Amino acid sequence: MVDRKNEEMSTSELSGGARIHYIFQSIFVNNLEQAVTMQQMQFQQALLMQQTMTAQQAANKAATMKSATELAAAQAAEISKKLKADGPEIERKETKQKFRIIITVKNSVMKLGDNLTRL
Repeated sequence: MVDRKNEEMSTSELSGGARIHYIFQSIFVNNLEQAVTMQQMQFQQALLMQQTMTAQQAANKAATMKSATELAAAQAAEISKKLKADGPEIERKETKQKFRIIITVKNSVMKLGDNLTRL
């Protein structure tokens, strides 16, 4: 009688359908369960790796944005110093030119930000 209570039973003691049933239940099912477990572990490892990579990419984007913002702030401070240094004697033409520079810097920073968000 095969009721899976006697785990030490030898397959040589079984014959015919009982032997096939025992081999199928004890060997094939166990190997199949091990394969499923291994596949689940591999899936979990792949998911964890993907989450880690996504977090690293987000950190890299944040660092790049910070650098771009700091660069734009430095350029704006430099332009501001130039505007203040010229004092009230600035001609209208120079003011327009400096305003265009500020707009150009602003547009460059915005384009850089757009490019970074596309990454």
